[in-house]
Amino acid sequence: MKKTFQPLLFLVVLTLIMNCQPEKHEDDNINIPSDTAYQGNNKIVVNFEYGEDLSQTAGNNIYVIWIENETSGFMQNIGICKKLIAGGLTGTALPYWKTNKYPNFTKTEIDAVTSATISNTDFSVSAQINDSTVRKFTLYFETDRSFDPNDWFSDQPALLYSADIDLDNVSSEYELIPIGWTPNENTENVIQNTPMGKLQTELKYITNFKEGTSFGLADSRNATQMVKKITAKIE
Repeated sequence: MKKTFQPLLFLVVLTLIMNCQPEKHEDDNINIPSDTAYQGNNKIVVNFEYGEDLSQTAGNNIYVIWIENETSGFMQNIGICKKLIAGGLTGTALPYWKTNKYPNFTKTEIDAVTSATISNTDFSVSAQINDSTVRKFTLYFETDRSFDPNDWFSDQPALLYSADIDLDNVSSEYELIPIGWTPNENTENVIQNTPMGKLQTELKYITNFKEGTSFGLADSRNATQMVKKITAKIE
């Protein structure tokens, strides 16, 4: 027998469904931000591409990587060659960081980012940025390789690379450029008024031959050839 539609039964079912709907609140209309607004602390990824050995007697390269906002005083280490802290190096290695930045950190903080030495090869290191309120900072990468002279020095000084980063205007990739060099005990005052630990911004000393006491042609043992490329990404 054909069944007929029951209006009364339909009304009862509809009433039950309506009564089971969640109560609507005023704040149900709040716009929930996108995932990017709730991403928390950003991660920085630094990629190092090794260049070339400049002499047959060259030692291994070492490195230290950190970020800094000088205005606010924010500093955070990203990666530190363990040899720099644990010893095994002659003289003060990476003197810009070691003399000017190292004293500002606790041993616990340093130990948290030291790693095995990665020498003369490509590598990548990453870290969460500790303070999410810091939106602008400079990424620094100091590196050196011992017993690798050019015409000015018997042992080339450490090189410092950097890139300025703005988290509110994130580029797909940042490339670090050389901004200076820093003498240690073996290279201080080889050029007049270049004391240990003080950053020197005249790059021709590490890229050009000596011609008397001035600059000559480009030096084939240019210290920056140790580095092929250093880049950073923000995730």
